[in-house]
Amino acid sequence: MHSSYADFADEEPETITEDVATQLNELLATKKVPLISSREQFHLADIIECVGTVEKHRRSLDENGVRFLLFFRQHFLHPSHHKGDLISWREMTWAFHSDSQDILADLVSRHFQGRMLWEHARESGLFMWMTDITALVSYLFP
Repeated sequence: MHSSYADFADEEPETITEDVATQLNELLATKKVPLISSREQFHLADIIECVGTVEKHRRSLDENGVRFLLFFRQHFLHPSHHKGDLISWREMTWAFHSDSQDILADLVSRHFQGRMLWEHARESGLFMWMTDITALVSYLFP
């Protein structure tokens, strides 16, 4: 089979790593994908970037933590975020049931440049899913 993806890689990776995501995004920035609009192509690049970021943290997180992180990242890339929409209850539930809450809280904090303000905690649902009260207080009152 001959395709542009076959030209892209000598061997097919089993998963999208951060490097593969970067390379795919570079291709999406320079080439037009047929049959999709430029807006859809931009959204595809955002999704690939999210998957690459999540894959980087995959070994540290459990399945629910990975789900939360993927949709958390997508939420902040989506235009509805700029209208003040909060993360959904579904994502908060995944984080609540995650055994990796400390890592998730750290990643959420890093997303906000290491400074967790009340608005950031509200936006990410941190109050709803963090079960360790001591850790929650340490993020909000460093």
